[in-house]
Amino acid sequence: MQSIGTIIECKRVKFFSTYDEDAFFEWLGKIKSIKNIKGHRDSILLTIDSISNEELYQLVALFRRYKVKMNGVEQILNESQKADFQEYQKGHHINVYPAN
Repeated sequence: MQSIGTIIECKRVKFFSTYDEDAFFEWLGKIKSIKNIKGHRDSILLTIDSISNEELYQLVALFRRYKVKMNGVEQILNESQKADFQEYQKGHHINVYPAN
């Protein structure tokens, strides 16, 4: 049985031009953990199964750039990612370039 994934809602994303909108969706398309992207009224719905650290950093960066609320992101994280994400929510930065 295939998992349906977790749906994260991006409400009222503001684009400043057609190319800006294209860039947003192109960036989403590069995040392999995103299994489905669907528009619904004034929202963009992302279906995500699980997410790698690198893809989490990309998603956080994308959401920050487009001022998308990060509601629901924590649902898709593993335990170590949750700790990083909670630090981010407290106002700290996620280290997007961790030591090898």
